[in-house]
Amino acid sequence: MEFVFEHATMIAVIAVVVIILAILASGYVKAPPDTAYIISGLHKNPKILVGRAGVRIPFFERLDRLPLN
Repeated sequence: MEFVFEHATMIAVIAVVVIILAILASGYVKAPPDTAYIISGLHKNPKILVGRAGVRIPFFERLDRLPLN
């Protein structure tokens, strides 16, 4: 019985890690050099990305695009 419980716990931990990685991967954004990405929501000061990459937390942070042309 302990053998089954150990495997169930390991599978649950792996599932949680995979879900967290999937959420972070879906929030990965990369701004082109001619567009500013503004990530706002959880923090007081928004993150501004121009020509670089960042991670936003889906459902909690908003992503706005501002063309710099």
